[in-house]
Amino acid sequence: MSLPSIDLSIAQRLRRDPEFRRHFFLAETSAQIARDLIALRKLRKLNQAQLAKRLDTQQPAISRVEKADYRHWSFDGLRKHVEALNGRIRVIIEPVEKAILEYERLENASDEGTSDTSAATQS
Repeated sequence: MSLPSIDLSIAQRLRRDPEFRRHFFLAETSAQIARDLIALRKLRKLNQAQLAKRLDTQQPAISRVEKADYRHWSFDGLRKHVEALNGRIRVIIEPVEKAILEYERLENASDEGTSDTSAATQS
């Protein structure tokens, strides 16, 4: 008995499934915000408790907002957080088509790397 094949092409799913696209972009953005906040906090050589003190909050609140799946941002809250870290916020708004093209390029580059590796292995 064989398993059904699974289409893992992100670009194709983004193109054809608006609900998947909405969830995917939200998750992608949330994870990027978390990575950026953690990197900036570490650049400033602060731990979560020290940053919490600057923001007049508790360490668990900092931990929560540094999670990749945190989605309760207000722009004002994000601005205050970033200002406490002496940073800036940049927002990029772009058409879905551009994002899909980026994923297609990544998938094509990955496919090329895979085929090069398998060809080298067969030699």
